[in-house]
Amino acid sequence: MLARTLRLQFLWLAICISSCTVQEVPSNPPITLSQIPAPQYALQTPVTIRTSRSTVTHLKAGTIWELLGSIPQGDVYGTRDQVVTINHSKGREAFIVVYENKVLGFYLPVDKTFVTSQPVDIQLTRKE
Repeated sequence: MLARTLRLQFLWLAICISSCTVQEVPSNPPITLSQIPAPQYALQTPVTIRTSRSTVTHLKAGTIWELLGSIPQGDVYGTRDQVVTINHSKGREAFIVVYENKVLGFYLPVDKTFVTSQPVDIQLTRKE
């Protein structure tokens, strides 16, 4: 009887977990820009980003970001100054996606998906 109850509880848990909504959108890889080298931007102030799964990522002020390309959700930026990962799909490397000076989420290049975040303002200043 106990084993049957545990099996039913496990089945119920599996159903609940599988019905959770995740804001993940398949996307094409970023389009590489023809400009070489890619335009660079400096992050003026630190930024804290929270994904749809409540994962928190901190971007450091003073880091240099390169415009890598774009996806339908916005422009894709990457940096070599800090490792950006999100605890999503095995802690994959992530690039930020920016539209109209707001981070809208992350592009995961390995998974080729876009993960939404709560929109947050970002100040990127182009380096000359």
